[in-house]
Amino acid sequence: DLIVAPKAEVLIDSTELGVGAYYRYNQAPSAMLTFTSAIGDVDLFGEGVVQYGSDKTFVVEESSVYSLETYDDKLFFKATLGASYMWNHEESDFSISASGQYYYNGEGYDDPTILTDGMGAVFVASSIASEDLAVNDLMESSKHYGAANLTVTLVEDLSFGVFWLGNFNDLSGMLSPSISWQATDYVSLGFSLPWNYGD
Repeated sequence: DLIVAPKAEVLIDSTELGVGAYYRYNQAPSAMLTFTSAIGDVDLFGEGVVQYGSDKTFVVEESSVYSLETYDDKLFFKATLGASYMWNHEESDFSISASGQYYYNGEGYDDPTILTDGMGAVFVASSIASEDLAVNDLMESSKHYGAANLTVTLVEDLSFGVFWLGNFNDLSGMLSPSISWQATDYVSLGFSLPWNYGD
């Protein structure tokens, strides 16, 4: 039940660098490097992770034969890089806030359609039914993802936003416009309309 996760950080001018590690019995150990910085009014952030082995079970296909595989001694790399920006009008409550992020998932499939096409889908369904494959093993099956958020505040209590989350491998994703109103100091109302697209 013990998890060990040391982390150290150093600040150099306006840049903060961090290095850390994660270990838990029967889980893949990992090490990470993080940074936050700024270029002008744009804030930057990033993280890189090297993982020894994987806690996932993978579907592999060779000569039209499907099987399950686990990796205990293979290195996996994950990374994310993002930026954010905020602008405020000096003489009103009008403001714009924007952020974007890219995520590389080294535990994803080069071709995620192995899980959904033809016999691959049949194999995945039967593996889940027999509990050889967990639903968590199918999460984040692609390697390349992106996200973006834009919020526009018209007056102090009223703002509009749109959030996007996308899978670059199969061009699927979610787009969610929203509106929020701070009615009082203790009550706020929000409405969003998520729209999923792609397979």
